[in-house]
Amino acid sequence: MKLEIEYLRERHHYWIYRIGERGIWNPLLFEPVQLVIRKDCRSYNALFHRKVKIKKGVKETTDKIIIYNKVEDFDPKFLDTILVHEMIHQYIFQSEQKDTSTHGRLFKYYMNRINKEFEGELNINIRDRNPAVKLKGPGDKLHTLLLIQYNDGNWFCAVVMPTRVDYFERMLKQNMKIWKMKTYQWAQSNDVYFNQYSRCTKVLHGIKKSEKEMSVFINELNIKPQVASKITITKSEETRSLAKRRFNLLNFFKSNI
Repeated sequence: MKLEIEYLRERHHYWIYRIGERGIWNPLLFEPVQLVIRKDCRSYNALFHRKVKIKKGVKETTDKIIIYNKVEDFDPKFLDTILVHEMIHQYIFQSEQKDTSTHGRLFKYYMNRINKEFEGELNINIRDRNPAVKLKGPGDKLHTLLLIQYNDGNWFCAVVMPTRVDYFERMLKQNMKIWKMKTYQWAQSNDVYFNQYSRCTKVLHGIKKSEKEMSVFINELNIKPQVASKITITKSEETRSLAKRRFNLLNFFKSNI
């Protein structure tokens, strides 16, 4: 399902009154909120945001529910779950209730009641206790991957900053025996699964897989082998890398004058 604002409005209105009918919250306490769709975000699936302005001594608030478009084909059930999660935040703020923290006792009270009443339809969770669903599917971001196979047959996958491919290429060639590596392969993938991982710039960190798991992993996440010299670097990444080299060079001269 393609994510559209009109559909979000319909679902937002639907859940306000559907949950209200069960006596969990009062629909009349909801105030207007802007529904926004944005491109993918590594940290969140969705977000409730309140902006406060003071104009000529008068306090003005603008509330938004932002849904991050992580995949081309959104699961309607998952969308309802993350939308109602943010609606709980909206209700607590707009009904002027005080909670102990962002996902405090009050949030958990509403979350548990809604999950119980709508079991099978909604499964709201708190990110720090129950990790968000790791979405998969084609996205608009191309990730550079380093796949390493060790002598024991196990594999390692790291998401690497494209401008650092040459650096890691040199490091790998120097440490093949020390790291007990059998082989390594550069690759690229546009799967949104990799959006959640920070890109390696100096130290390798990533995902460990067995040989059997790696075969499935490669097929599921559209991972395509690539030669190091042909790794795609975007203009913005090239500009940032150049700016960083100039900054380091400037600091070098300053420290040696």
